[in-house]
Formats: sequence, structure tokens, C-alpha cells
Amino acid sequence: MNQQLTEIQALLEMNPGSYRFLYTKPESVNSPYIFVGLNPAGKPTDPKDLYVANGSAYTQEKWAQGKKGPTYNPLQQQVRSLFSNMATHLDIKDWEDFMSSWLISNYVFYRSPKWADMQTEDKKPHIANCKMIWRQLFAANKPRIIITNGYDTYTNMIALLATAGWSKESENKTKKAWSGPHIAVLKNDQARCLVIGFGHLSTFKVINRPETKDAMENVYKLIKQYYA
Repeated sequence: MNQQLTEIQALLEMNPGSYRFLYTKPESVNSPYIFVGLNPAGKPTDPKDLYVANGSAYTQEKWAQGKKGPTYNPLQQQVRSLFSNMATHLDIKDWEDFMSSWLISNYVFYRSPKWADMQTEDKKPHIANCKMIWRQLFAANKPRIIITNGYDTYTNMIALLATAGWSKESENKTKKAWSGPHIAVLKNDQARCLVIGFGHLSTFKVINRPETKDAMENVYKLIKQYYA
């Protein structure tokens, strides 16, 4: 485990409860390509999880219980399709390896059964701590692409980027979550960051929806522009 992760773990341990930081391998902590949700589900007594040894939790784990055993839940199915499609448009053959190279995490790293539980008075230090960690990550490596799961995540990450010195250059918000994502471009000096905000993908299954094909093609074209 590298020094950066050791320091992040120490910061996370400052607050009580369980956390999940990286859903990908340790090296992904330095990636300028980020996929982020709101916060991990679970209870404060669940095991703590700093990173995934290999690959991605979206491919290595199965979060739903089907009739024939564990299976990928709706969110995993959508996210897996998203990364598979991105890899195709970027002419990358191994989409799972491509996915594992992204920094995949959450706006807040601490577990809770509901997001409302993280907004109580006693959880303010938890959220403040996560914001500080994100600002450190942005300072170490300026982000190029951030994809968010959920509009709350999109709003929170843009606000967080603003505190790290980024400002909006452009923004186009979709009227309906079924129609595709919000899209914004943020700038910081000469750097630019593409921010794509989907409605929660476990509910709004837009990735391979025929009605959103044109919108998603536009998303993939933009990602290709910002992916170096």
C-alpha cells in the first residue's frame, strides 16, 4: 500500500464507523478519471474496505441475491455496460482492465443504510473529512473526467471542485433523468474537467436504452475528447 493510501486510511480512521474508499485497485488512487456515487450502503459495524486488491468491485463482486445465487445488481449492470461502451468508443479491448484503472469511489466514503443518515449533526465531521480527502486528491492529480451516479452526487462534486479552485465554463442540464445525463465543463487555469451526471443508474437505466442512444453517443464523443 502506497504512502498516499496510508495517509487516507489514517484520516478515515479519525471518525467512527465503517467506510469503503476505493472500488478499484490501489494504483487507481492517482487516476484523473473518476466514477463516483454518493456514499456506500451498509451499517457502521460492517467491515472496513480501503481498496480492491485486483480489478473492480463492479466486476469482482455480486451485490444481489438471485434465484441461482449471487448476481450483479441493477447498478452494477448499468455501470458495467457504461464502461464496456466507453472502452469500445476509445478503442480499448479489455474494458474490465480499463475500468479498474479509474478511481471509483463515493462523494462520502462512510457507510450508512440511507443518505439521510449521513446528513445528521453527528456526521458533519465525516463529510468534512471526506471533502478534505477529495481536495487532496484533486491537488495531487487534476481530474480530467468525473462521472457521477445520481444528481445529488453531481451537485456535490461540482461544489467540491469549486472549493478546490475550479469554475464552470459550460453546463447543459437534461430535463429528465431518462433522457440522459447533465454535462458540465469546469476549468482551473489551463486545465479542463468534464463532469457527467446521471440520475441514479439503478433506477434510470439509460446506458443501453434505445431512446437515449443519441444522447449517449454524444457522451462517448465527449469522453473521447477528454481521455488522454
